[in-house]
Amino acid sequence: MPLSGKCHVYQRKWSCITWRYENEPQNLLLASTHTPSRTPLPTTSGTPTPSKTPWPTPVNLPPAPRGWHWQLHATTVPVTHYIVYELSPDDADDIRERPYGLDDQPLANIEPLPRTFLLQTAYQGSGRLPNGDILQYAAIRPPVEQELVPFRYLITPAERCAGHPLAGNGTCSIPLETAATTWRDGADPLVPVGSTIFVPELNMKIRINDVALSDSPPKIDLYTGTVNNYDHERPDGATIWILTEE
Repeated sequence: MPLSGKCHVYQRKWSCITWRYENEPQNLLLASTHTPSRTPLPTTSGTPTPSKTPWPTPVNLPPAPRGWHWQLHATTVPVTHYIVYELSPDDADDIRERPYGLDDQPLANIEPLPRTFLLQTAYQGSGRLPNGDILQYAAIRPPVEQELVPFRYLITPAERCAGHPLAGNGTCSIPLETAATTWRDGADPLVPVGSTIFVPELNMKIRINDVALSDSPPKIDLYTGTVNNYDHERPDGATIWILTEE
């Protein structure tokens, strides 16, 4: 499985991590990216406005809020997922070490944790600590001491997001409702943070609340909580419709 670099934005700080990709096709971007000027109202009326592109309007496309319409944005976009990693009994005998923060000091009041947990937390972006707080990946840097993991972390209190990670734009991640998007260096994000998209193949309306830099083809990375849910993946590509203000 090939690896590529990925960077997250947490609390206005850039940081990078390796991320896994497999068999990801090139996608076709059909509409220019934009930043929504406001969040659409939750009330809906009327029927979806078909895209101006010659692409069939999905029969499951939900109604758009008044003053908004759905527009075909991209096709053959891979959809993957990420989770909050939880301590596993298999980690019990692993080497333990203290997680370090962005100040290169051990995080306060955190006992040494299994190395596998720290690595998986960095890979997934977040992990649940024994007290329920969320340990979140913040940066990759040279290890503070030789042979330690080369990552730095932040703590999101459990009560901040009901036990879920804090996303890059400062909102809470919600299982099967929010996702991250990626883009290549020197290009615009596939989908701007703050956008609402609809994926017909999954019959899901999703809010994009995080963004990551990648050298692999752009994709949508759906948050699924603590459960690996491959039923919600479309590695061969899906169609992306985006909610656009009129």
